Amino acid sequence: MDDLKLRNKNITFEASDEPSFRNLNQAISAGDESGAREILNELRKTKKPADILSAMKRYDTAPFTGSQRWEKVFKRSLSPQEMAIYVRALQERKLDHAKFMALWRRAS
Repeated sequence: MDDLKLRNKNITFEASDEPSFRNLNQAISAGDESGAREILNELRKTKKPADILSAMKRYDTAPFTGSQRWEKVFKRSLSPQEMAIYVRALQERKLDHAKFMALWRRAS
């Protein structure tokens, strides 16, 4: 990643025990099925099933840049090597969504 010349933006995150879709995605990506199941069960206490499914689908398809317009600009700026990394990241999102859907079916 050094060759991408990323800059530190000094972003601060606060730790929270509150269940969130971000925490659910992170648990799924890390392969922590029991943690993901626990977070999903907590989310179900406050969110409608349709809202959970919709949020997880948005994560699967959302542009990394936050907008379709900037995603196109970003993709055009990538070298072939960087584009391969980008494509792998998209594939990982699809795989994570498939893992979520399997978890969803088992937890229903």
